[in-house]
Amino acid sequence: MSIHINRSLLKASVLLFTSLFIFNAQAGVVNSTLALTTTNPDISSGFITSNYAGDSTSGVFSADGFALQLTTAIPTNEAITGGSFDLTANIQESLGTADGVLSIGGTIGNLGFNSNTLITGTLLQVGGINMALNFLFNVTGGDAAALYGGIGSTIGVIMNFTGYNGGFNAAFASDPQNASSDTFAVEVSTPNSLSIFLIGFIALGLRKKIRR
Repeated sequence: MSIHINRSLLKASVLLFTSLFIFNAQAGVVNSTLALTTTNPDISSGFITSNYAGDSTSGVFSADGFALQLTTAIPTNEAITGGSFDLTANIQESLGTADGVLSIGGTIGNLGFNSNTLITGTLLQVGGINMALNFLFNVTGGDAAALYGGIGSTIGVIMNFTGYNGGFNAAFASDPQNASSDTFAVEVSTPNSLSIFLIGFIALGLRKKIRR
């Protein structure tokens, strides 16, 4: 029995699966066009010293300073006691890949955040068009994780005055304790029910064509 498959239907299925694969392959990349906008909740950090030790091939970006205030979604401003901000990113500029971690510490008594860890995350994307250095992280824990959508949600970080100027082509650094940052909630689109429906529809069409 010969099998005849509608080429247009097959092409559509390949394109759909490819687009979904590309969407889900965002983790750990250097994205020079990444441009985020701050929203609440937002942890404001300051007095940060940052440094990129590397070149156009690879290097390490590090930043450490102090977490100062959490602005909730309501919004209300909550002071952070003993706040800390630590970010490290291993940049493979020549490959366009990156990995790293974020850890923001401190306590907020009014919210019952007393473990001294407010939020932690692993790096998804890093980059930026101009002098603002943008990051996307996957939330892995912390007292404030639920405010940001819980573990597995996506958060953004925008850092200013780091010395970054649109790329990781050469070493750069901020002035001592001069950089600042915002850590905020980010809504990221995911394959939804429509995508799932289309996949099912295409699969059903292929099955019918094969049976003929």
